Amino acid sequence: MHTTNNKSFLIYKASAGSGKTYNLAKAYLAICFSNFADDKYIYRKILGITFTNKAVYEMKTRILHFLKIVADGTDNELIHSFIDEDKDEKTIRTYAGEILKLIHHDYSNLSIFTIDTFFQQILRTFSYDLQLPSKHTVELEIDILTKKAVDMVLAKLGHDEALTNILIQFAFKRMDEDKNWRIENSLEEIAKVIFKESSVEALEKLKDIKIEDYQEIIKQLKTIVSLINNGAKAIAQRAVEAINNQGIGINDFFQGSRGIGQWFTKVASNGMASISPNSFVLKTIAENQWTAKIADDGKKDAIEAIASVLIQCFNDLEAYKKKYYSKYQLSNAIYNNIYPIAIIIEIKNAIDQIKQEDSTLYISETNHIIHKIVQKEPAPFIYERLGNKYKYFFIDEFQDTSILQWQNLLPLLCDSLSSEVYQGKAGTSAVFGDAKQAIYRFREGDVRQFNRLPKIEGADKHPFLKEREDTLKANYGIITLGNNFRSKQEIVEFNNNYFTYIYEALPLDSYIRDAYIDLKQQWKENNTGGGVRLSMITNKERNYLEALADEVLNCIEEAINDNYQQSDIAILCRSRDVASFLTEKIIAATDYNVIASDSLLLNQSPIVRFLTACLYYINNSNNQVAAAVILQYIANEYNIKAESVFPYAKNKKDVLTFLKGKNYDFNLSKLKYCNTYECVEQLILTFRLQEKNDPFLMAFKGIVFDFTQTKDTNYTDFMEFWEERNASFSLSNPEGVEAVKIMTIHKSKGLQFPIVIYPQKRKRSTSTSSQWVDLEGEDYPLSFAYIPINSALVETEFEYLYREENKLKELDDINIDYVAFTRAEERLYIVSSNEEDKWKLYDFVNHINIENESTNPDVERYVYGNFIQKTAVTPSAKDNNCLIYPIKEEVNLPHLVANKQFSSKETQWGELLHAYLSRILKIEDVADVQKRIKEDSGLLENEKNTLLQLSNHFLEEEYKNLFFGETKSLVKTEVELVAADGKIFRIDRLIINENNCTLIEFKTGNKEAAHYQQVNTYADLLKEIGYQSISSYLIYISRVGELSVEKL
Repeated sequence: MHTTNNKSFLIYKASAGSGKTYNLAKAYLAICFSNFADDKYIYRKILGITFTNKAVYEMKTRILHFLKIVADGTDNELIHSFIDEDKDEKTIRTYAGEILKLIHHDYSNLSIFTIDTFFQQILRTFSYDLQLPSKHTVELEIDILTKKAVDMVLAKLGHDEALTNILIQFAFKRMDEDKNWRIENSLEEIAKVIFKESSVEALEKLKDIKIEDYQEIIKQLKTIVSLINNGAKAIAQRAVEAINNQGIGINDFFQGSRGIGQWFTKVASNGMASISPNSFVLKTIAENQWTAKIADDGKKDAIEAIASVLIQCFNDLEAYKKKYYSKYQLSNAIYNNIYPIAIIIEIKNAIDQIKQEDSTLYISETNHIIHKIVQKEPAPFIYERLGNKYKYFFIDEFQDTSILQWQNLLPLLCDSLSSEVYQGKAGTSAVFGDAKQAIYRFREGDVRQFNRLPKIEGADKHPFLKEREDTLKANYGIITLGNNFRSKQEIVEFNNNYFTYIYEALPLDSYIRDAYIDLKQQWKENNTGGGVRLSMITNKERNYLEALADEVLNCIEEAINDNYQQSDIAILCRSRDVASFLTEKIIAATDYNVIASDSLLLNQSPIVRFLTACLYYINNSNNQVAAAVILQYIANEYNIKAESVFPYAKNKKDVLTFLKGKNYDFNLSKLKYCNTYECVEQLILTFRLQEKNDPFLMAFKGIVFDFTQTKDTNYTDFMEFWEERNASFSLSNPEGVEAVKIMTIHKSKGLQFPIVIYPQKRKRSTSTSSQWVDLEGEDYPLSFAYIPINSALVETEFEYLYREENKLKELDDINIDYVAFTRAEERLYIVSSNEEDKWKLYDFVNHINIENESTNPDVERYVYGNFIQKTAVTPSAKDNNCLIYPIKEEVNLPHLVANKQFSSKETQWGELLHAYLSRILKIEDVADVQKRIKEDSGLLENEKNTLLQLSNHFLEEEYKNLFFGETKSLVKTEVELVAADGKIFRIDRLIINENNCTLIEFKTGNKEAAHYQQVNTYADLLKEIGYQSISSYLIYISRVGELSVEKL
């Protein structure tokens, strides 16, 4: 292992269950304690980066928890890990208490972000320098943006002749390939390519090609293919004519229809498609075996007479293939994908139009905007100010980082490693990752860069990257976290032995060997009593999914019989369709409760469906579908057959009469004049829904409230919004619910369960991945092309892409198994079959001499370890019916989204106003802010005038002292404070002078009592921190920039 003594760039290799978050938080505290004497605000200089909001929360929570238990002295082992010759236990505990107090009241400077959030903050901070619209927003809902763009493109059908021809030809091509001719969904799928990091350069190069140019490009590609084909046919035809002139039959040649005579015939007919000779043809040439045993002497003599001609034709074809095969295959690949390329460009143009109109950027653009800068400058200007702020860096889940993301972070890290923070101390950085858990390549995570650290991709071609690579090499150390704190000894042993068995049998260049070479883990002492059971389904006559479901049920029943709770069990699936199938089967066959991703979607809740139907009906009382949903819900409430009430849906009077008969006053005319949120509140009261205490109802109310807070809306606006986004809202996975969990393996990442059941069903996808290839400088009609990465690339200049893709797919596949296997704490059940057993589990259990314990002829069962019955525990009674219910129809399972952001003109104006005011920290800043306002192309003239008038007030004698304080005062803006209950508050402006401060809160709109209460809360928090004298001001800003100042 590379030594880590005095190394400032640490690479943590953290296998599953090895305490990665524990070590990350511990390393964070070590930096705080080591530098506290120099700077008690040291935490402000530390930046933590991870990939999900959940991981951000976990990291922050763990750091604060560690600080608390160290300060309280409740974890001696943790405390003693920080003690050294400069710091004793008392000092460490004092430091921890002080830092904890500071962070609680300076929470905004606990800088732990998702990588996307961090880059978005950079763009917001430097939007002026980067010439971005000041009011730009980052679009996270890519699917919605894509759908709008596709709709715009399809709206041109019949109006734009060139585009119409391309779309029709694309539809016909899909029909030729036995695919659905309806192309809407296909276009939305194609459009996803636009948002990939790897697409930006290609799309930039192709943007000037007009849609009408593609017919000429298609013609050129056909010509290239035809000319190359004709050349091969002509050479082969010489051989065919020589054979025919001698009266030789195909069967007279060695191997007959598989021999050289037939090969020449095929090439003469098919051209390049048949030009690669088989082994019999090669043997004829290499070993001079020309004739079949059945050939008579005359035929043998005839073949011998033309053998030299045929050899020459063979050599000419080989030379021709060497010269033209690559171009032929690539031209074919481009031609076969030419319609998607043309359509991608057209959709991209539509997206650009939407972006310009809405002042939006999509998320992947942020990486490229920053990357353009960091490539050009050794010390990029956008990082100069941040470089002074952050000197210590932690990057979590590094194996999922994209190349652009890593290269964008490198300038910050390398500057830290190369510069002195405190006397004699440089900054430090650490990355945490595990190549074995890299399962997000579809999101452009590139595990190869983790394996190659400290080397950097492209350093041999770019001087700045080479300089940064040299810095990493000079400072790196590797730490392998080799203990497993999660799983029982038997599970750890099984995983160690099985994955070693796999990787040792693979070629030396396999990425699996690189990733798994350090996989072996130690287990916690005395942590025994776990086991692994492999079930191999052997009945090939039966439907595999049905057999899989039966064996999964057997596993559940065994666990329940051994006194495990339903909530101890997680079923992890490779795909959503398998998860949905198993959910249905378990619900139908048992009384077990089930929590699956789709059972937490708001749009699957009966009560939410009922409320949305009410809104539709209020908006349009002729909507019979909405009426039927309303009637069905009420019928279910009263145990009435739905069929008996459906006829009422045809007539509004009948609907209202039926509801009135159940004591529901559904007053349509009254409800029409409420805003959407008030209407939902009234509906809840009318139909007595508040009595149900339904979490889906509460969540729906929250969504309606957030929407109406930021939009002046009617029902139509909200229903349009709901139709677009309803599949994105869900409840968080509830803790403590007594139910079996079913989820995909990707969803299980970072989780652990006492019992894991893993039903192996690998995807049988006929689709192949595609990539952009650079053809600039080549003789092709396009400078970039998007081509399938498949076996057609063999013997072309891009064969390496095909080989590389296969190695990466192999790693993806085994990593999914690894993640599933390592979620288990006590028991791991694996259900498979010979067909599904790609990685030789069956061979492995035989290799370690485990006997089949099953008496069932349809399934073999092999047990490793100990399946010990637990002591019975009575689960606490819970009313779970509101969370768990069967899914009676197939639904698409979208990504679960916890929080949605909505924007309106009023909100954008408030945010813009605060953004400009937050830049004014000293009087000299006013001129710069006013310059930015004048040059901001995204502002309307009246908005500019208001902002200029407002900023002028900062220069007026009446307000100077208020806004800037005395000469020695410190001005801070957007200051975050954390209350004791964890709630976060943000102060607009704070002027600090020793132990005294002035608190200023800016407001637009009408005066409200809540504003005064808000400022008083801030003042109370400041007193808790230790400020002795606090002056509080509320400043209302009019639409023309005038101020109304109130001192509290």
